[in-house]
Amino acid sequence: MPLTPPPRFAPAPQMKILSRAGLFVMNGGTGGSREAGWHGVPVVAVPTTFETHQVCTRIAQTGMGLVIPPTASTKRIYRAARQVLENESFSYHAREVGDACRLAGGAKTSADLILAHLH
Repeated sequence: MPLTPPPRFAPAPQMKILSRAGLFVMNGGTGGSREAGWHGVPVVAVPTTFETHQVCTRIAQTGMGLVIPPTASTKRIYRAARQVLENESFSYHAREVGDACRLAGGAKTSADLILAHLH
């Protein structure tokens, strides 16, 4: 019996979604964290690997969100989401991170700096 390939899914337009979001519940990955910060969206992060633990440490330090353990129950995730949505300080700090990202110049400036360093 031949194997049936898995269904194909189109990637979600995450940047477009985040531009309208009030909260991002995520795994604390670098890309999602950077994109949430760019849009000033507070997060509830659930780290699952070594590198996401490192990123989540920065999320907590900046005040742009809460970090909860991967063993958290659905009820705990819900409570964390409510806490972030109801406490304006998370949104304030997320917007500060976004402002800092935009002032730094974004991906193009980063690429230009790397290329300048290589030459």
